[in-house]
Amino acid sequence: MRIRWWVLMLLLIPHFDLYYYQLPLIGEIISLARILTLILALAILLTRFTRFELIIMIFFLTIIFSSIVNQNLLLGTLYRLVILFGLIVFLLNQFKYNFKEIITALYYLLSSLIILNFLTVLIGGLGYTSSGHIEYLLGRKNHLIFTIIPFITIVYIYSYKMYSKVPLRNLLLMLIGLVSVILAGSGTGIILAIILLLFIIQPKIFKFSMRFYIIVYVVLFFSNVIYRLQEKWFSFIIVDILEKDTNLSGRTLLWDISLEAIQKKLIIGYGRGNTVINDVYSYLSETHNGILQLLLDSGILGLFMFTIIIIIVSIRLNTFSENNFSKVISLSLFLFLINSLSESIFLIREFWLIIVFGFVIEKIIKEDLQVSKSINRNEYKKI
Repeated sequence: MRIRWWVLMLLLIPHFDLYYYQLPLIGEIISLARILTLILALAILLTRFTRFELIIMIFFLTIIFSSIVNQNLLLGTLYRLVILFGLIVFLLNQFKYNFKEIITALYYLLSSLIILNFLTVLIGGLGYTSSGHIEYLLGRKNHLIFTIIPFITIVYIYSYKMYSKVPLRNLLLMLIGLVSVILAGSGTGIILAIILLLFIIQPKIFKFSMRFYIIVYVVLFFSNVIYRLQEKWFSFIIVDILEKDTNLSGRTLLWDISLEAIQKKLIIGYGRGNTVINDVYSYLSETHNGILQLLLDSGILGLFMFTIIIIIVSIRLNTFSENNFSKVISLSLFLFLINSLSESIFLIREFWLIIVFGFVIEKIIKEDLQVSKSINRNEYKKI
């Protein structure tokens, strides 16, 4: 299904949660616009239904099934899950069969959003949440990094695809993204953005494969979330140097509540609409940890399907571990995983955009060579 890049931009704009989408009427229009990609995705599935898409569908179905069994499936929850699945299918199709147009669309769309968001940061935000946090075009300060990670990844891929280097204007675009996070005051976002920019400037220092990143993430999850080694070994750094509390701004309290609840419904969890956290803290609804949130939403069945997806993508990235495109996507996925230690982000669109990048890595590499004629096609693994 070949669609021009500017049409793809119009189709994708509704899928990025912008501040103005919460306004009356605009929100309803955006909700209807998102259905267009779902219709296209259904048309794609009727002609091409891959095993990877089937695995992703089963993952989402486990969440829906758990919600139905626990009698807490809301229409809004079902809508968001179905729309997200449709978007994933649509992106997979476009990257496979319409690569140049989709990469161009994402480049111009994300570049525009980053610049506009930067302007909203400069003016001090567009409004406030009910809890008093400043909201920018792309959300609160800790949410900006969710868009900046795929943005930097896209700009890097697009730059080398079109120019075999990162032009100065694209480097400036990436710096604007970093400055936005700095001015907004997101500590975690600043660290993650700097790491990604270091790769852009000096990729040779990043010699790690996706397999290594997965091992690091698993170690960090068990050491910090399960065994709480940060409280035993690094409390002096957290309290005396960083001037934070050892419960990580209350996150460990949420993790304790979640771990206790998970043991009672280990197989299928409590469904996406559960109130496990909300029953204790009325102003919160999530665990602030990706894995724990999956276990609450869909039990070990959902976590098992999610793990399969991560393994499939990791294997593909490891196949081209020496390639810089594979390296930047692996690093981006790792940064999302690191962020998931303190945020429930495994059901946001930006995370799945990186998953799509990882799955189609071979296409990204080969397609790049098709437009860079000076490069030997047989040497694409060495880019």
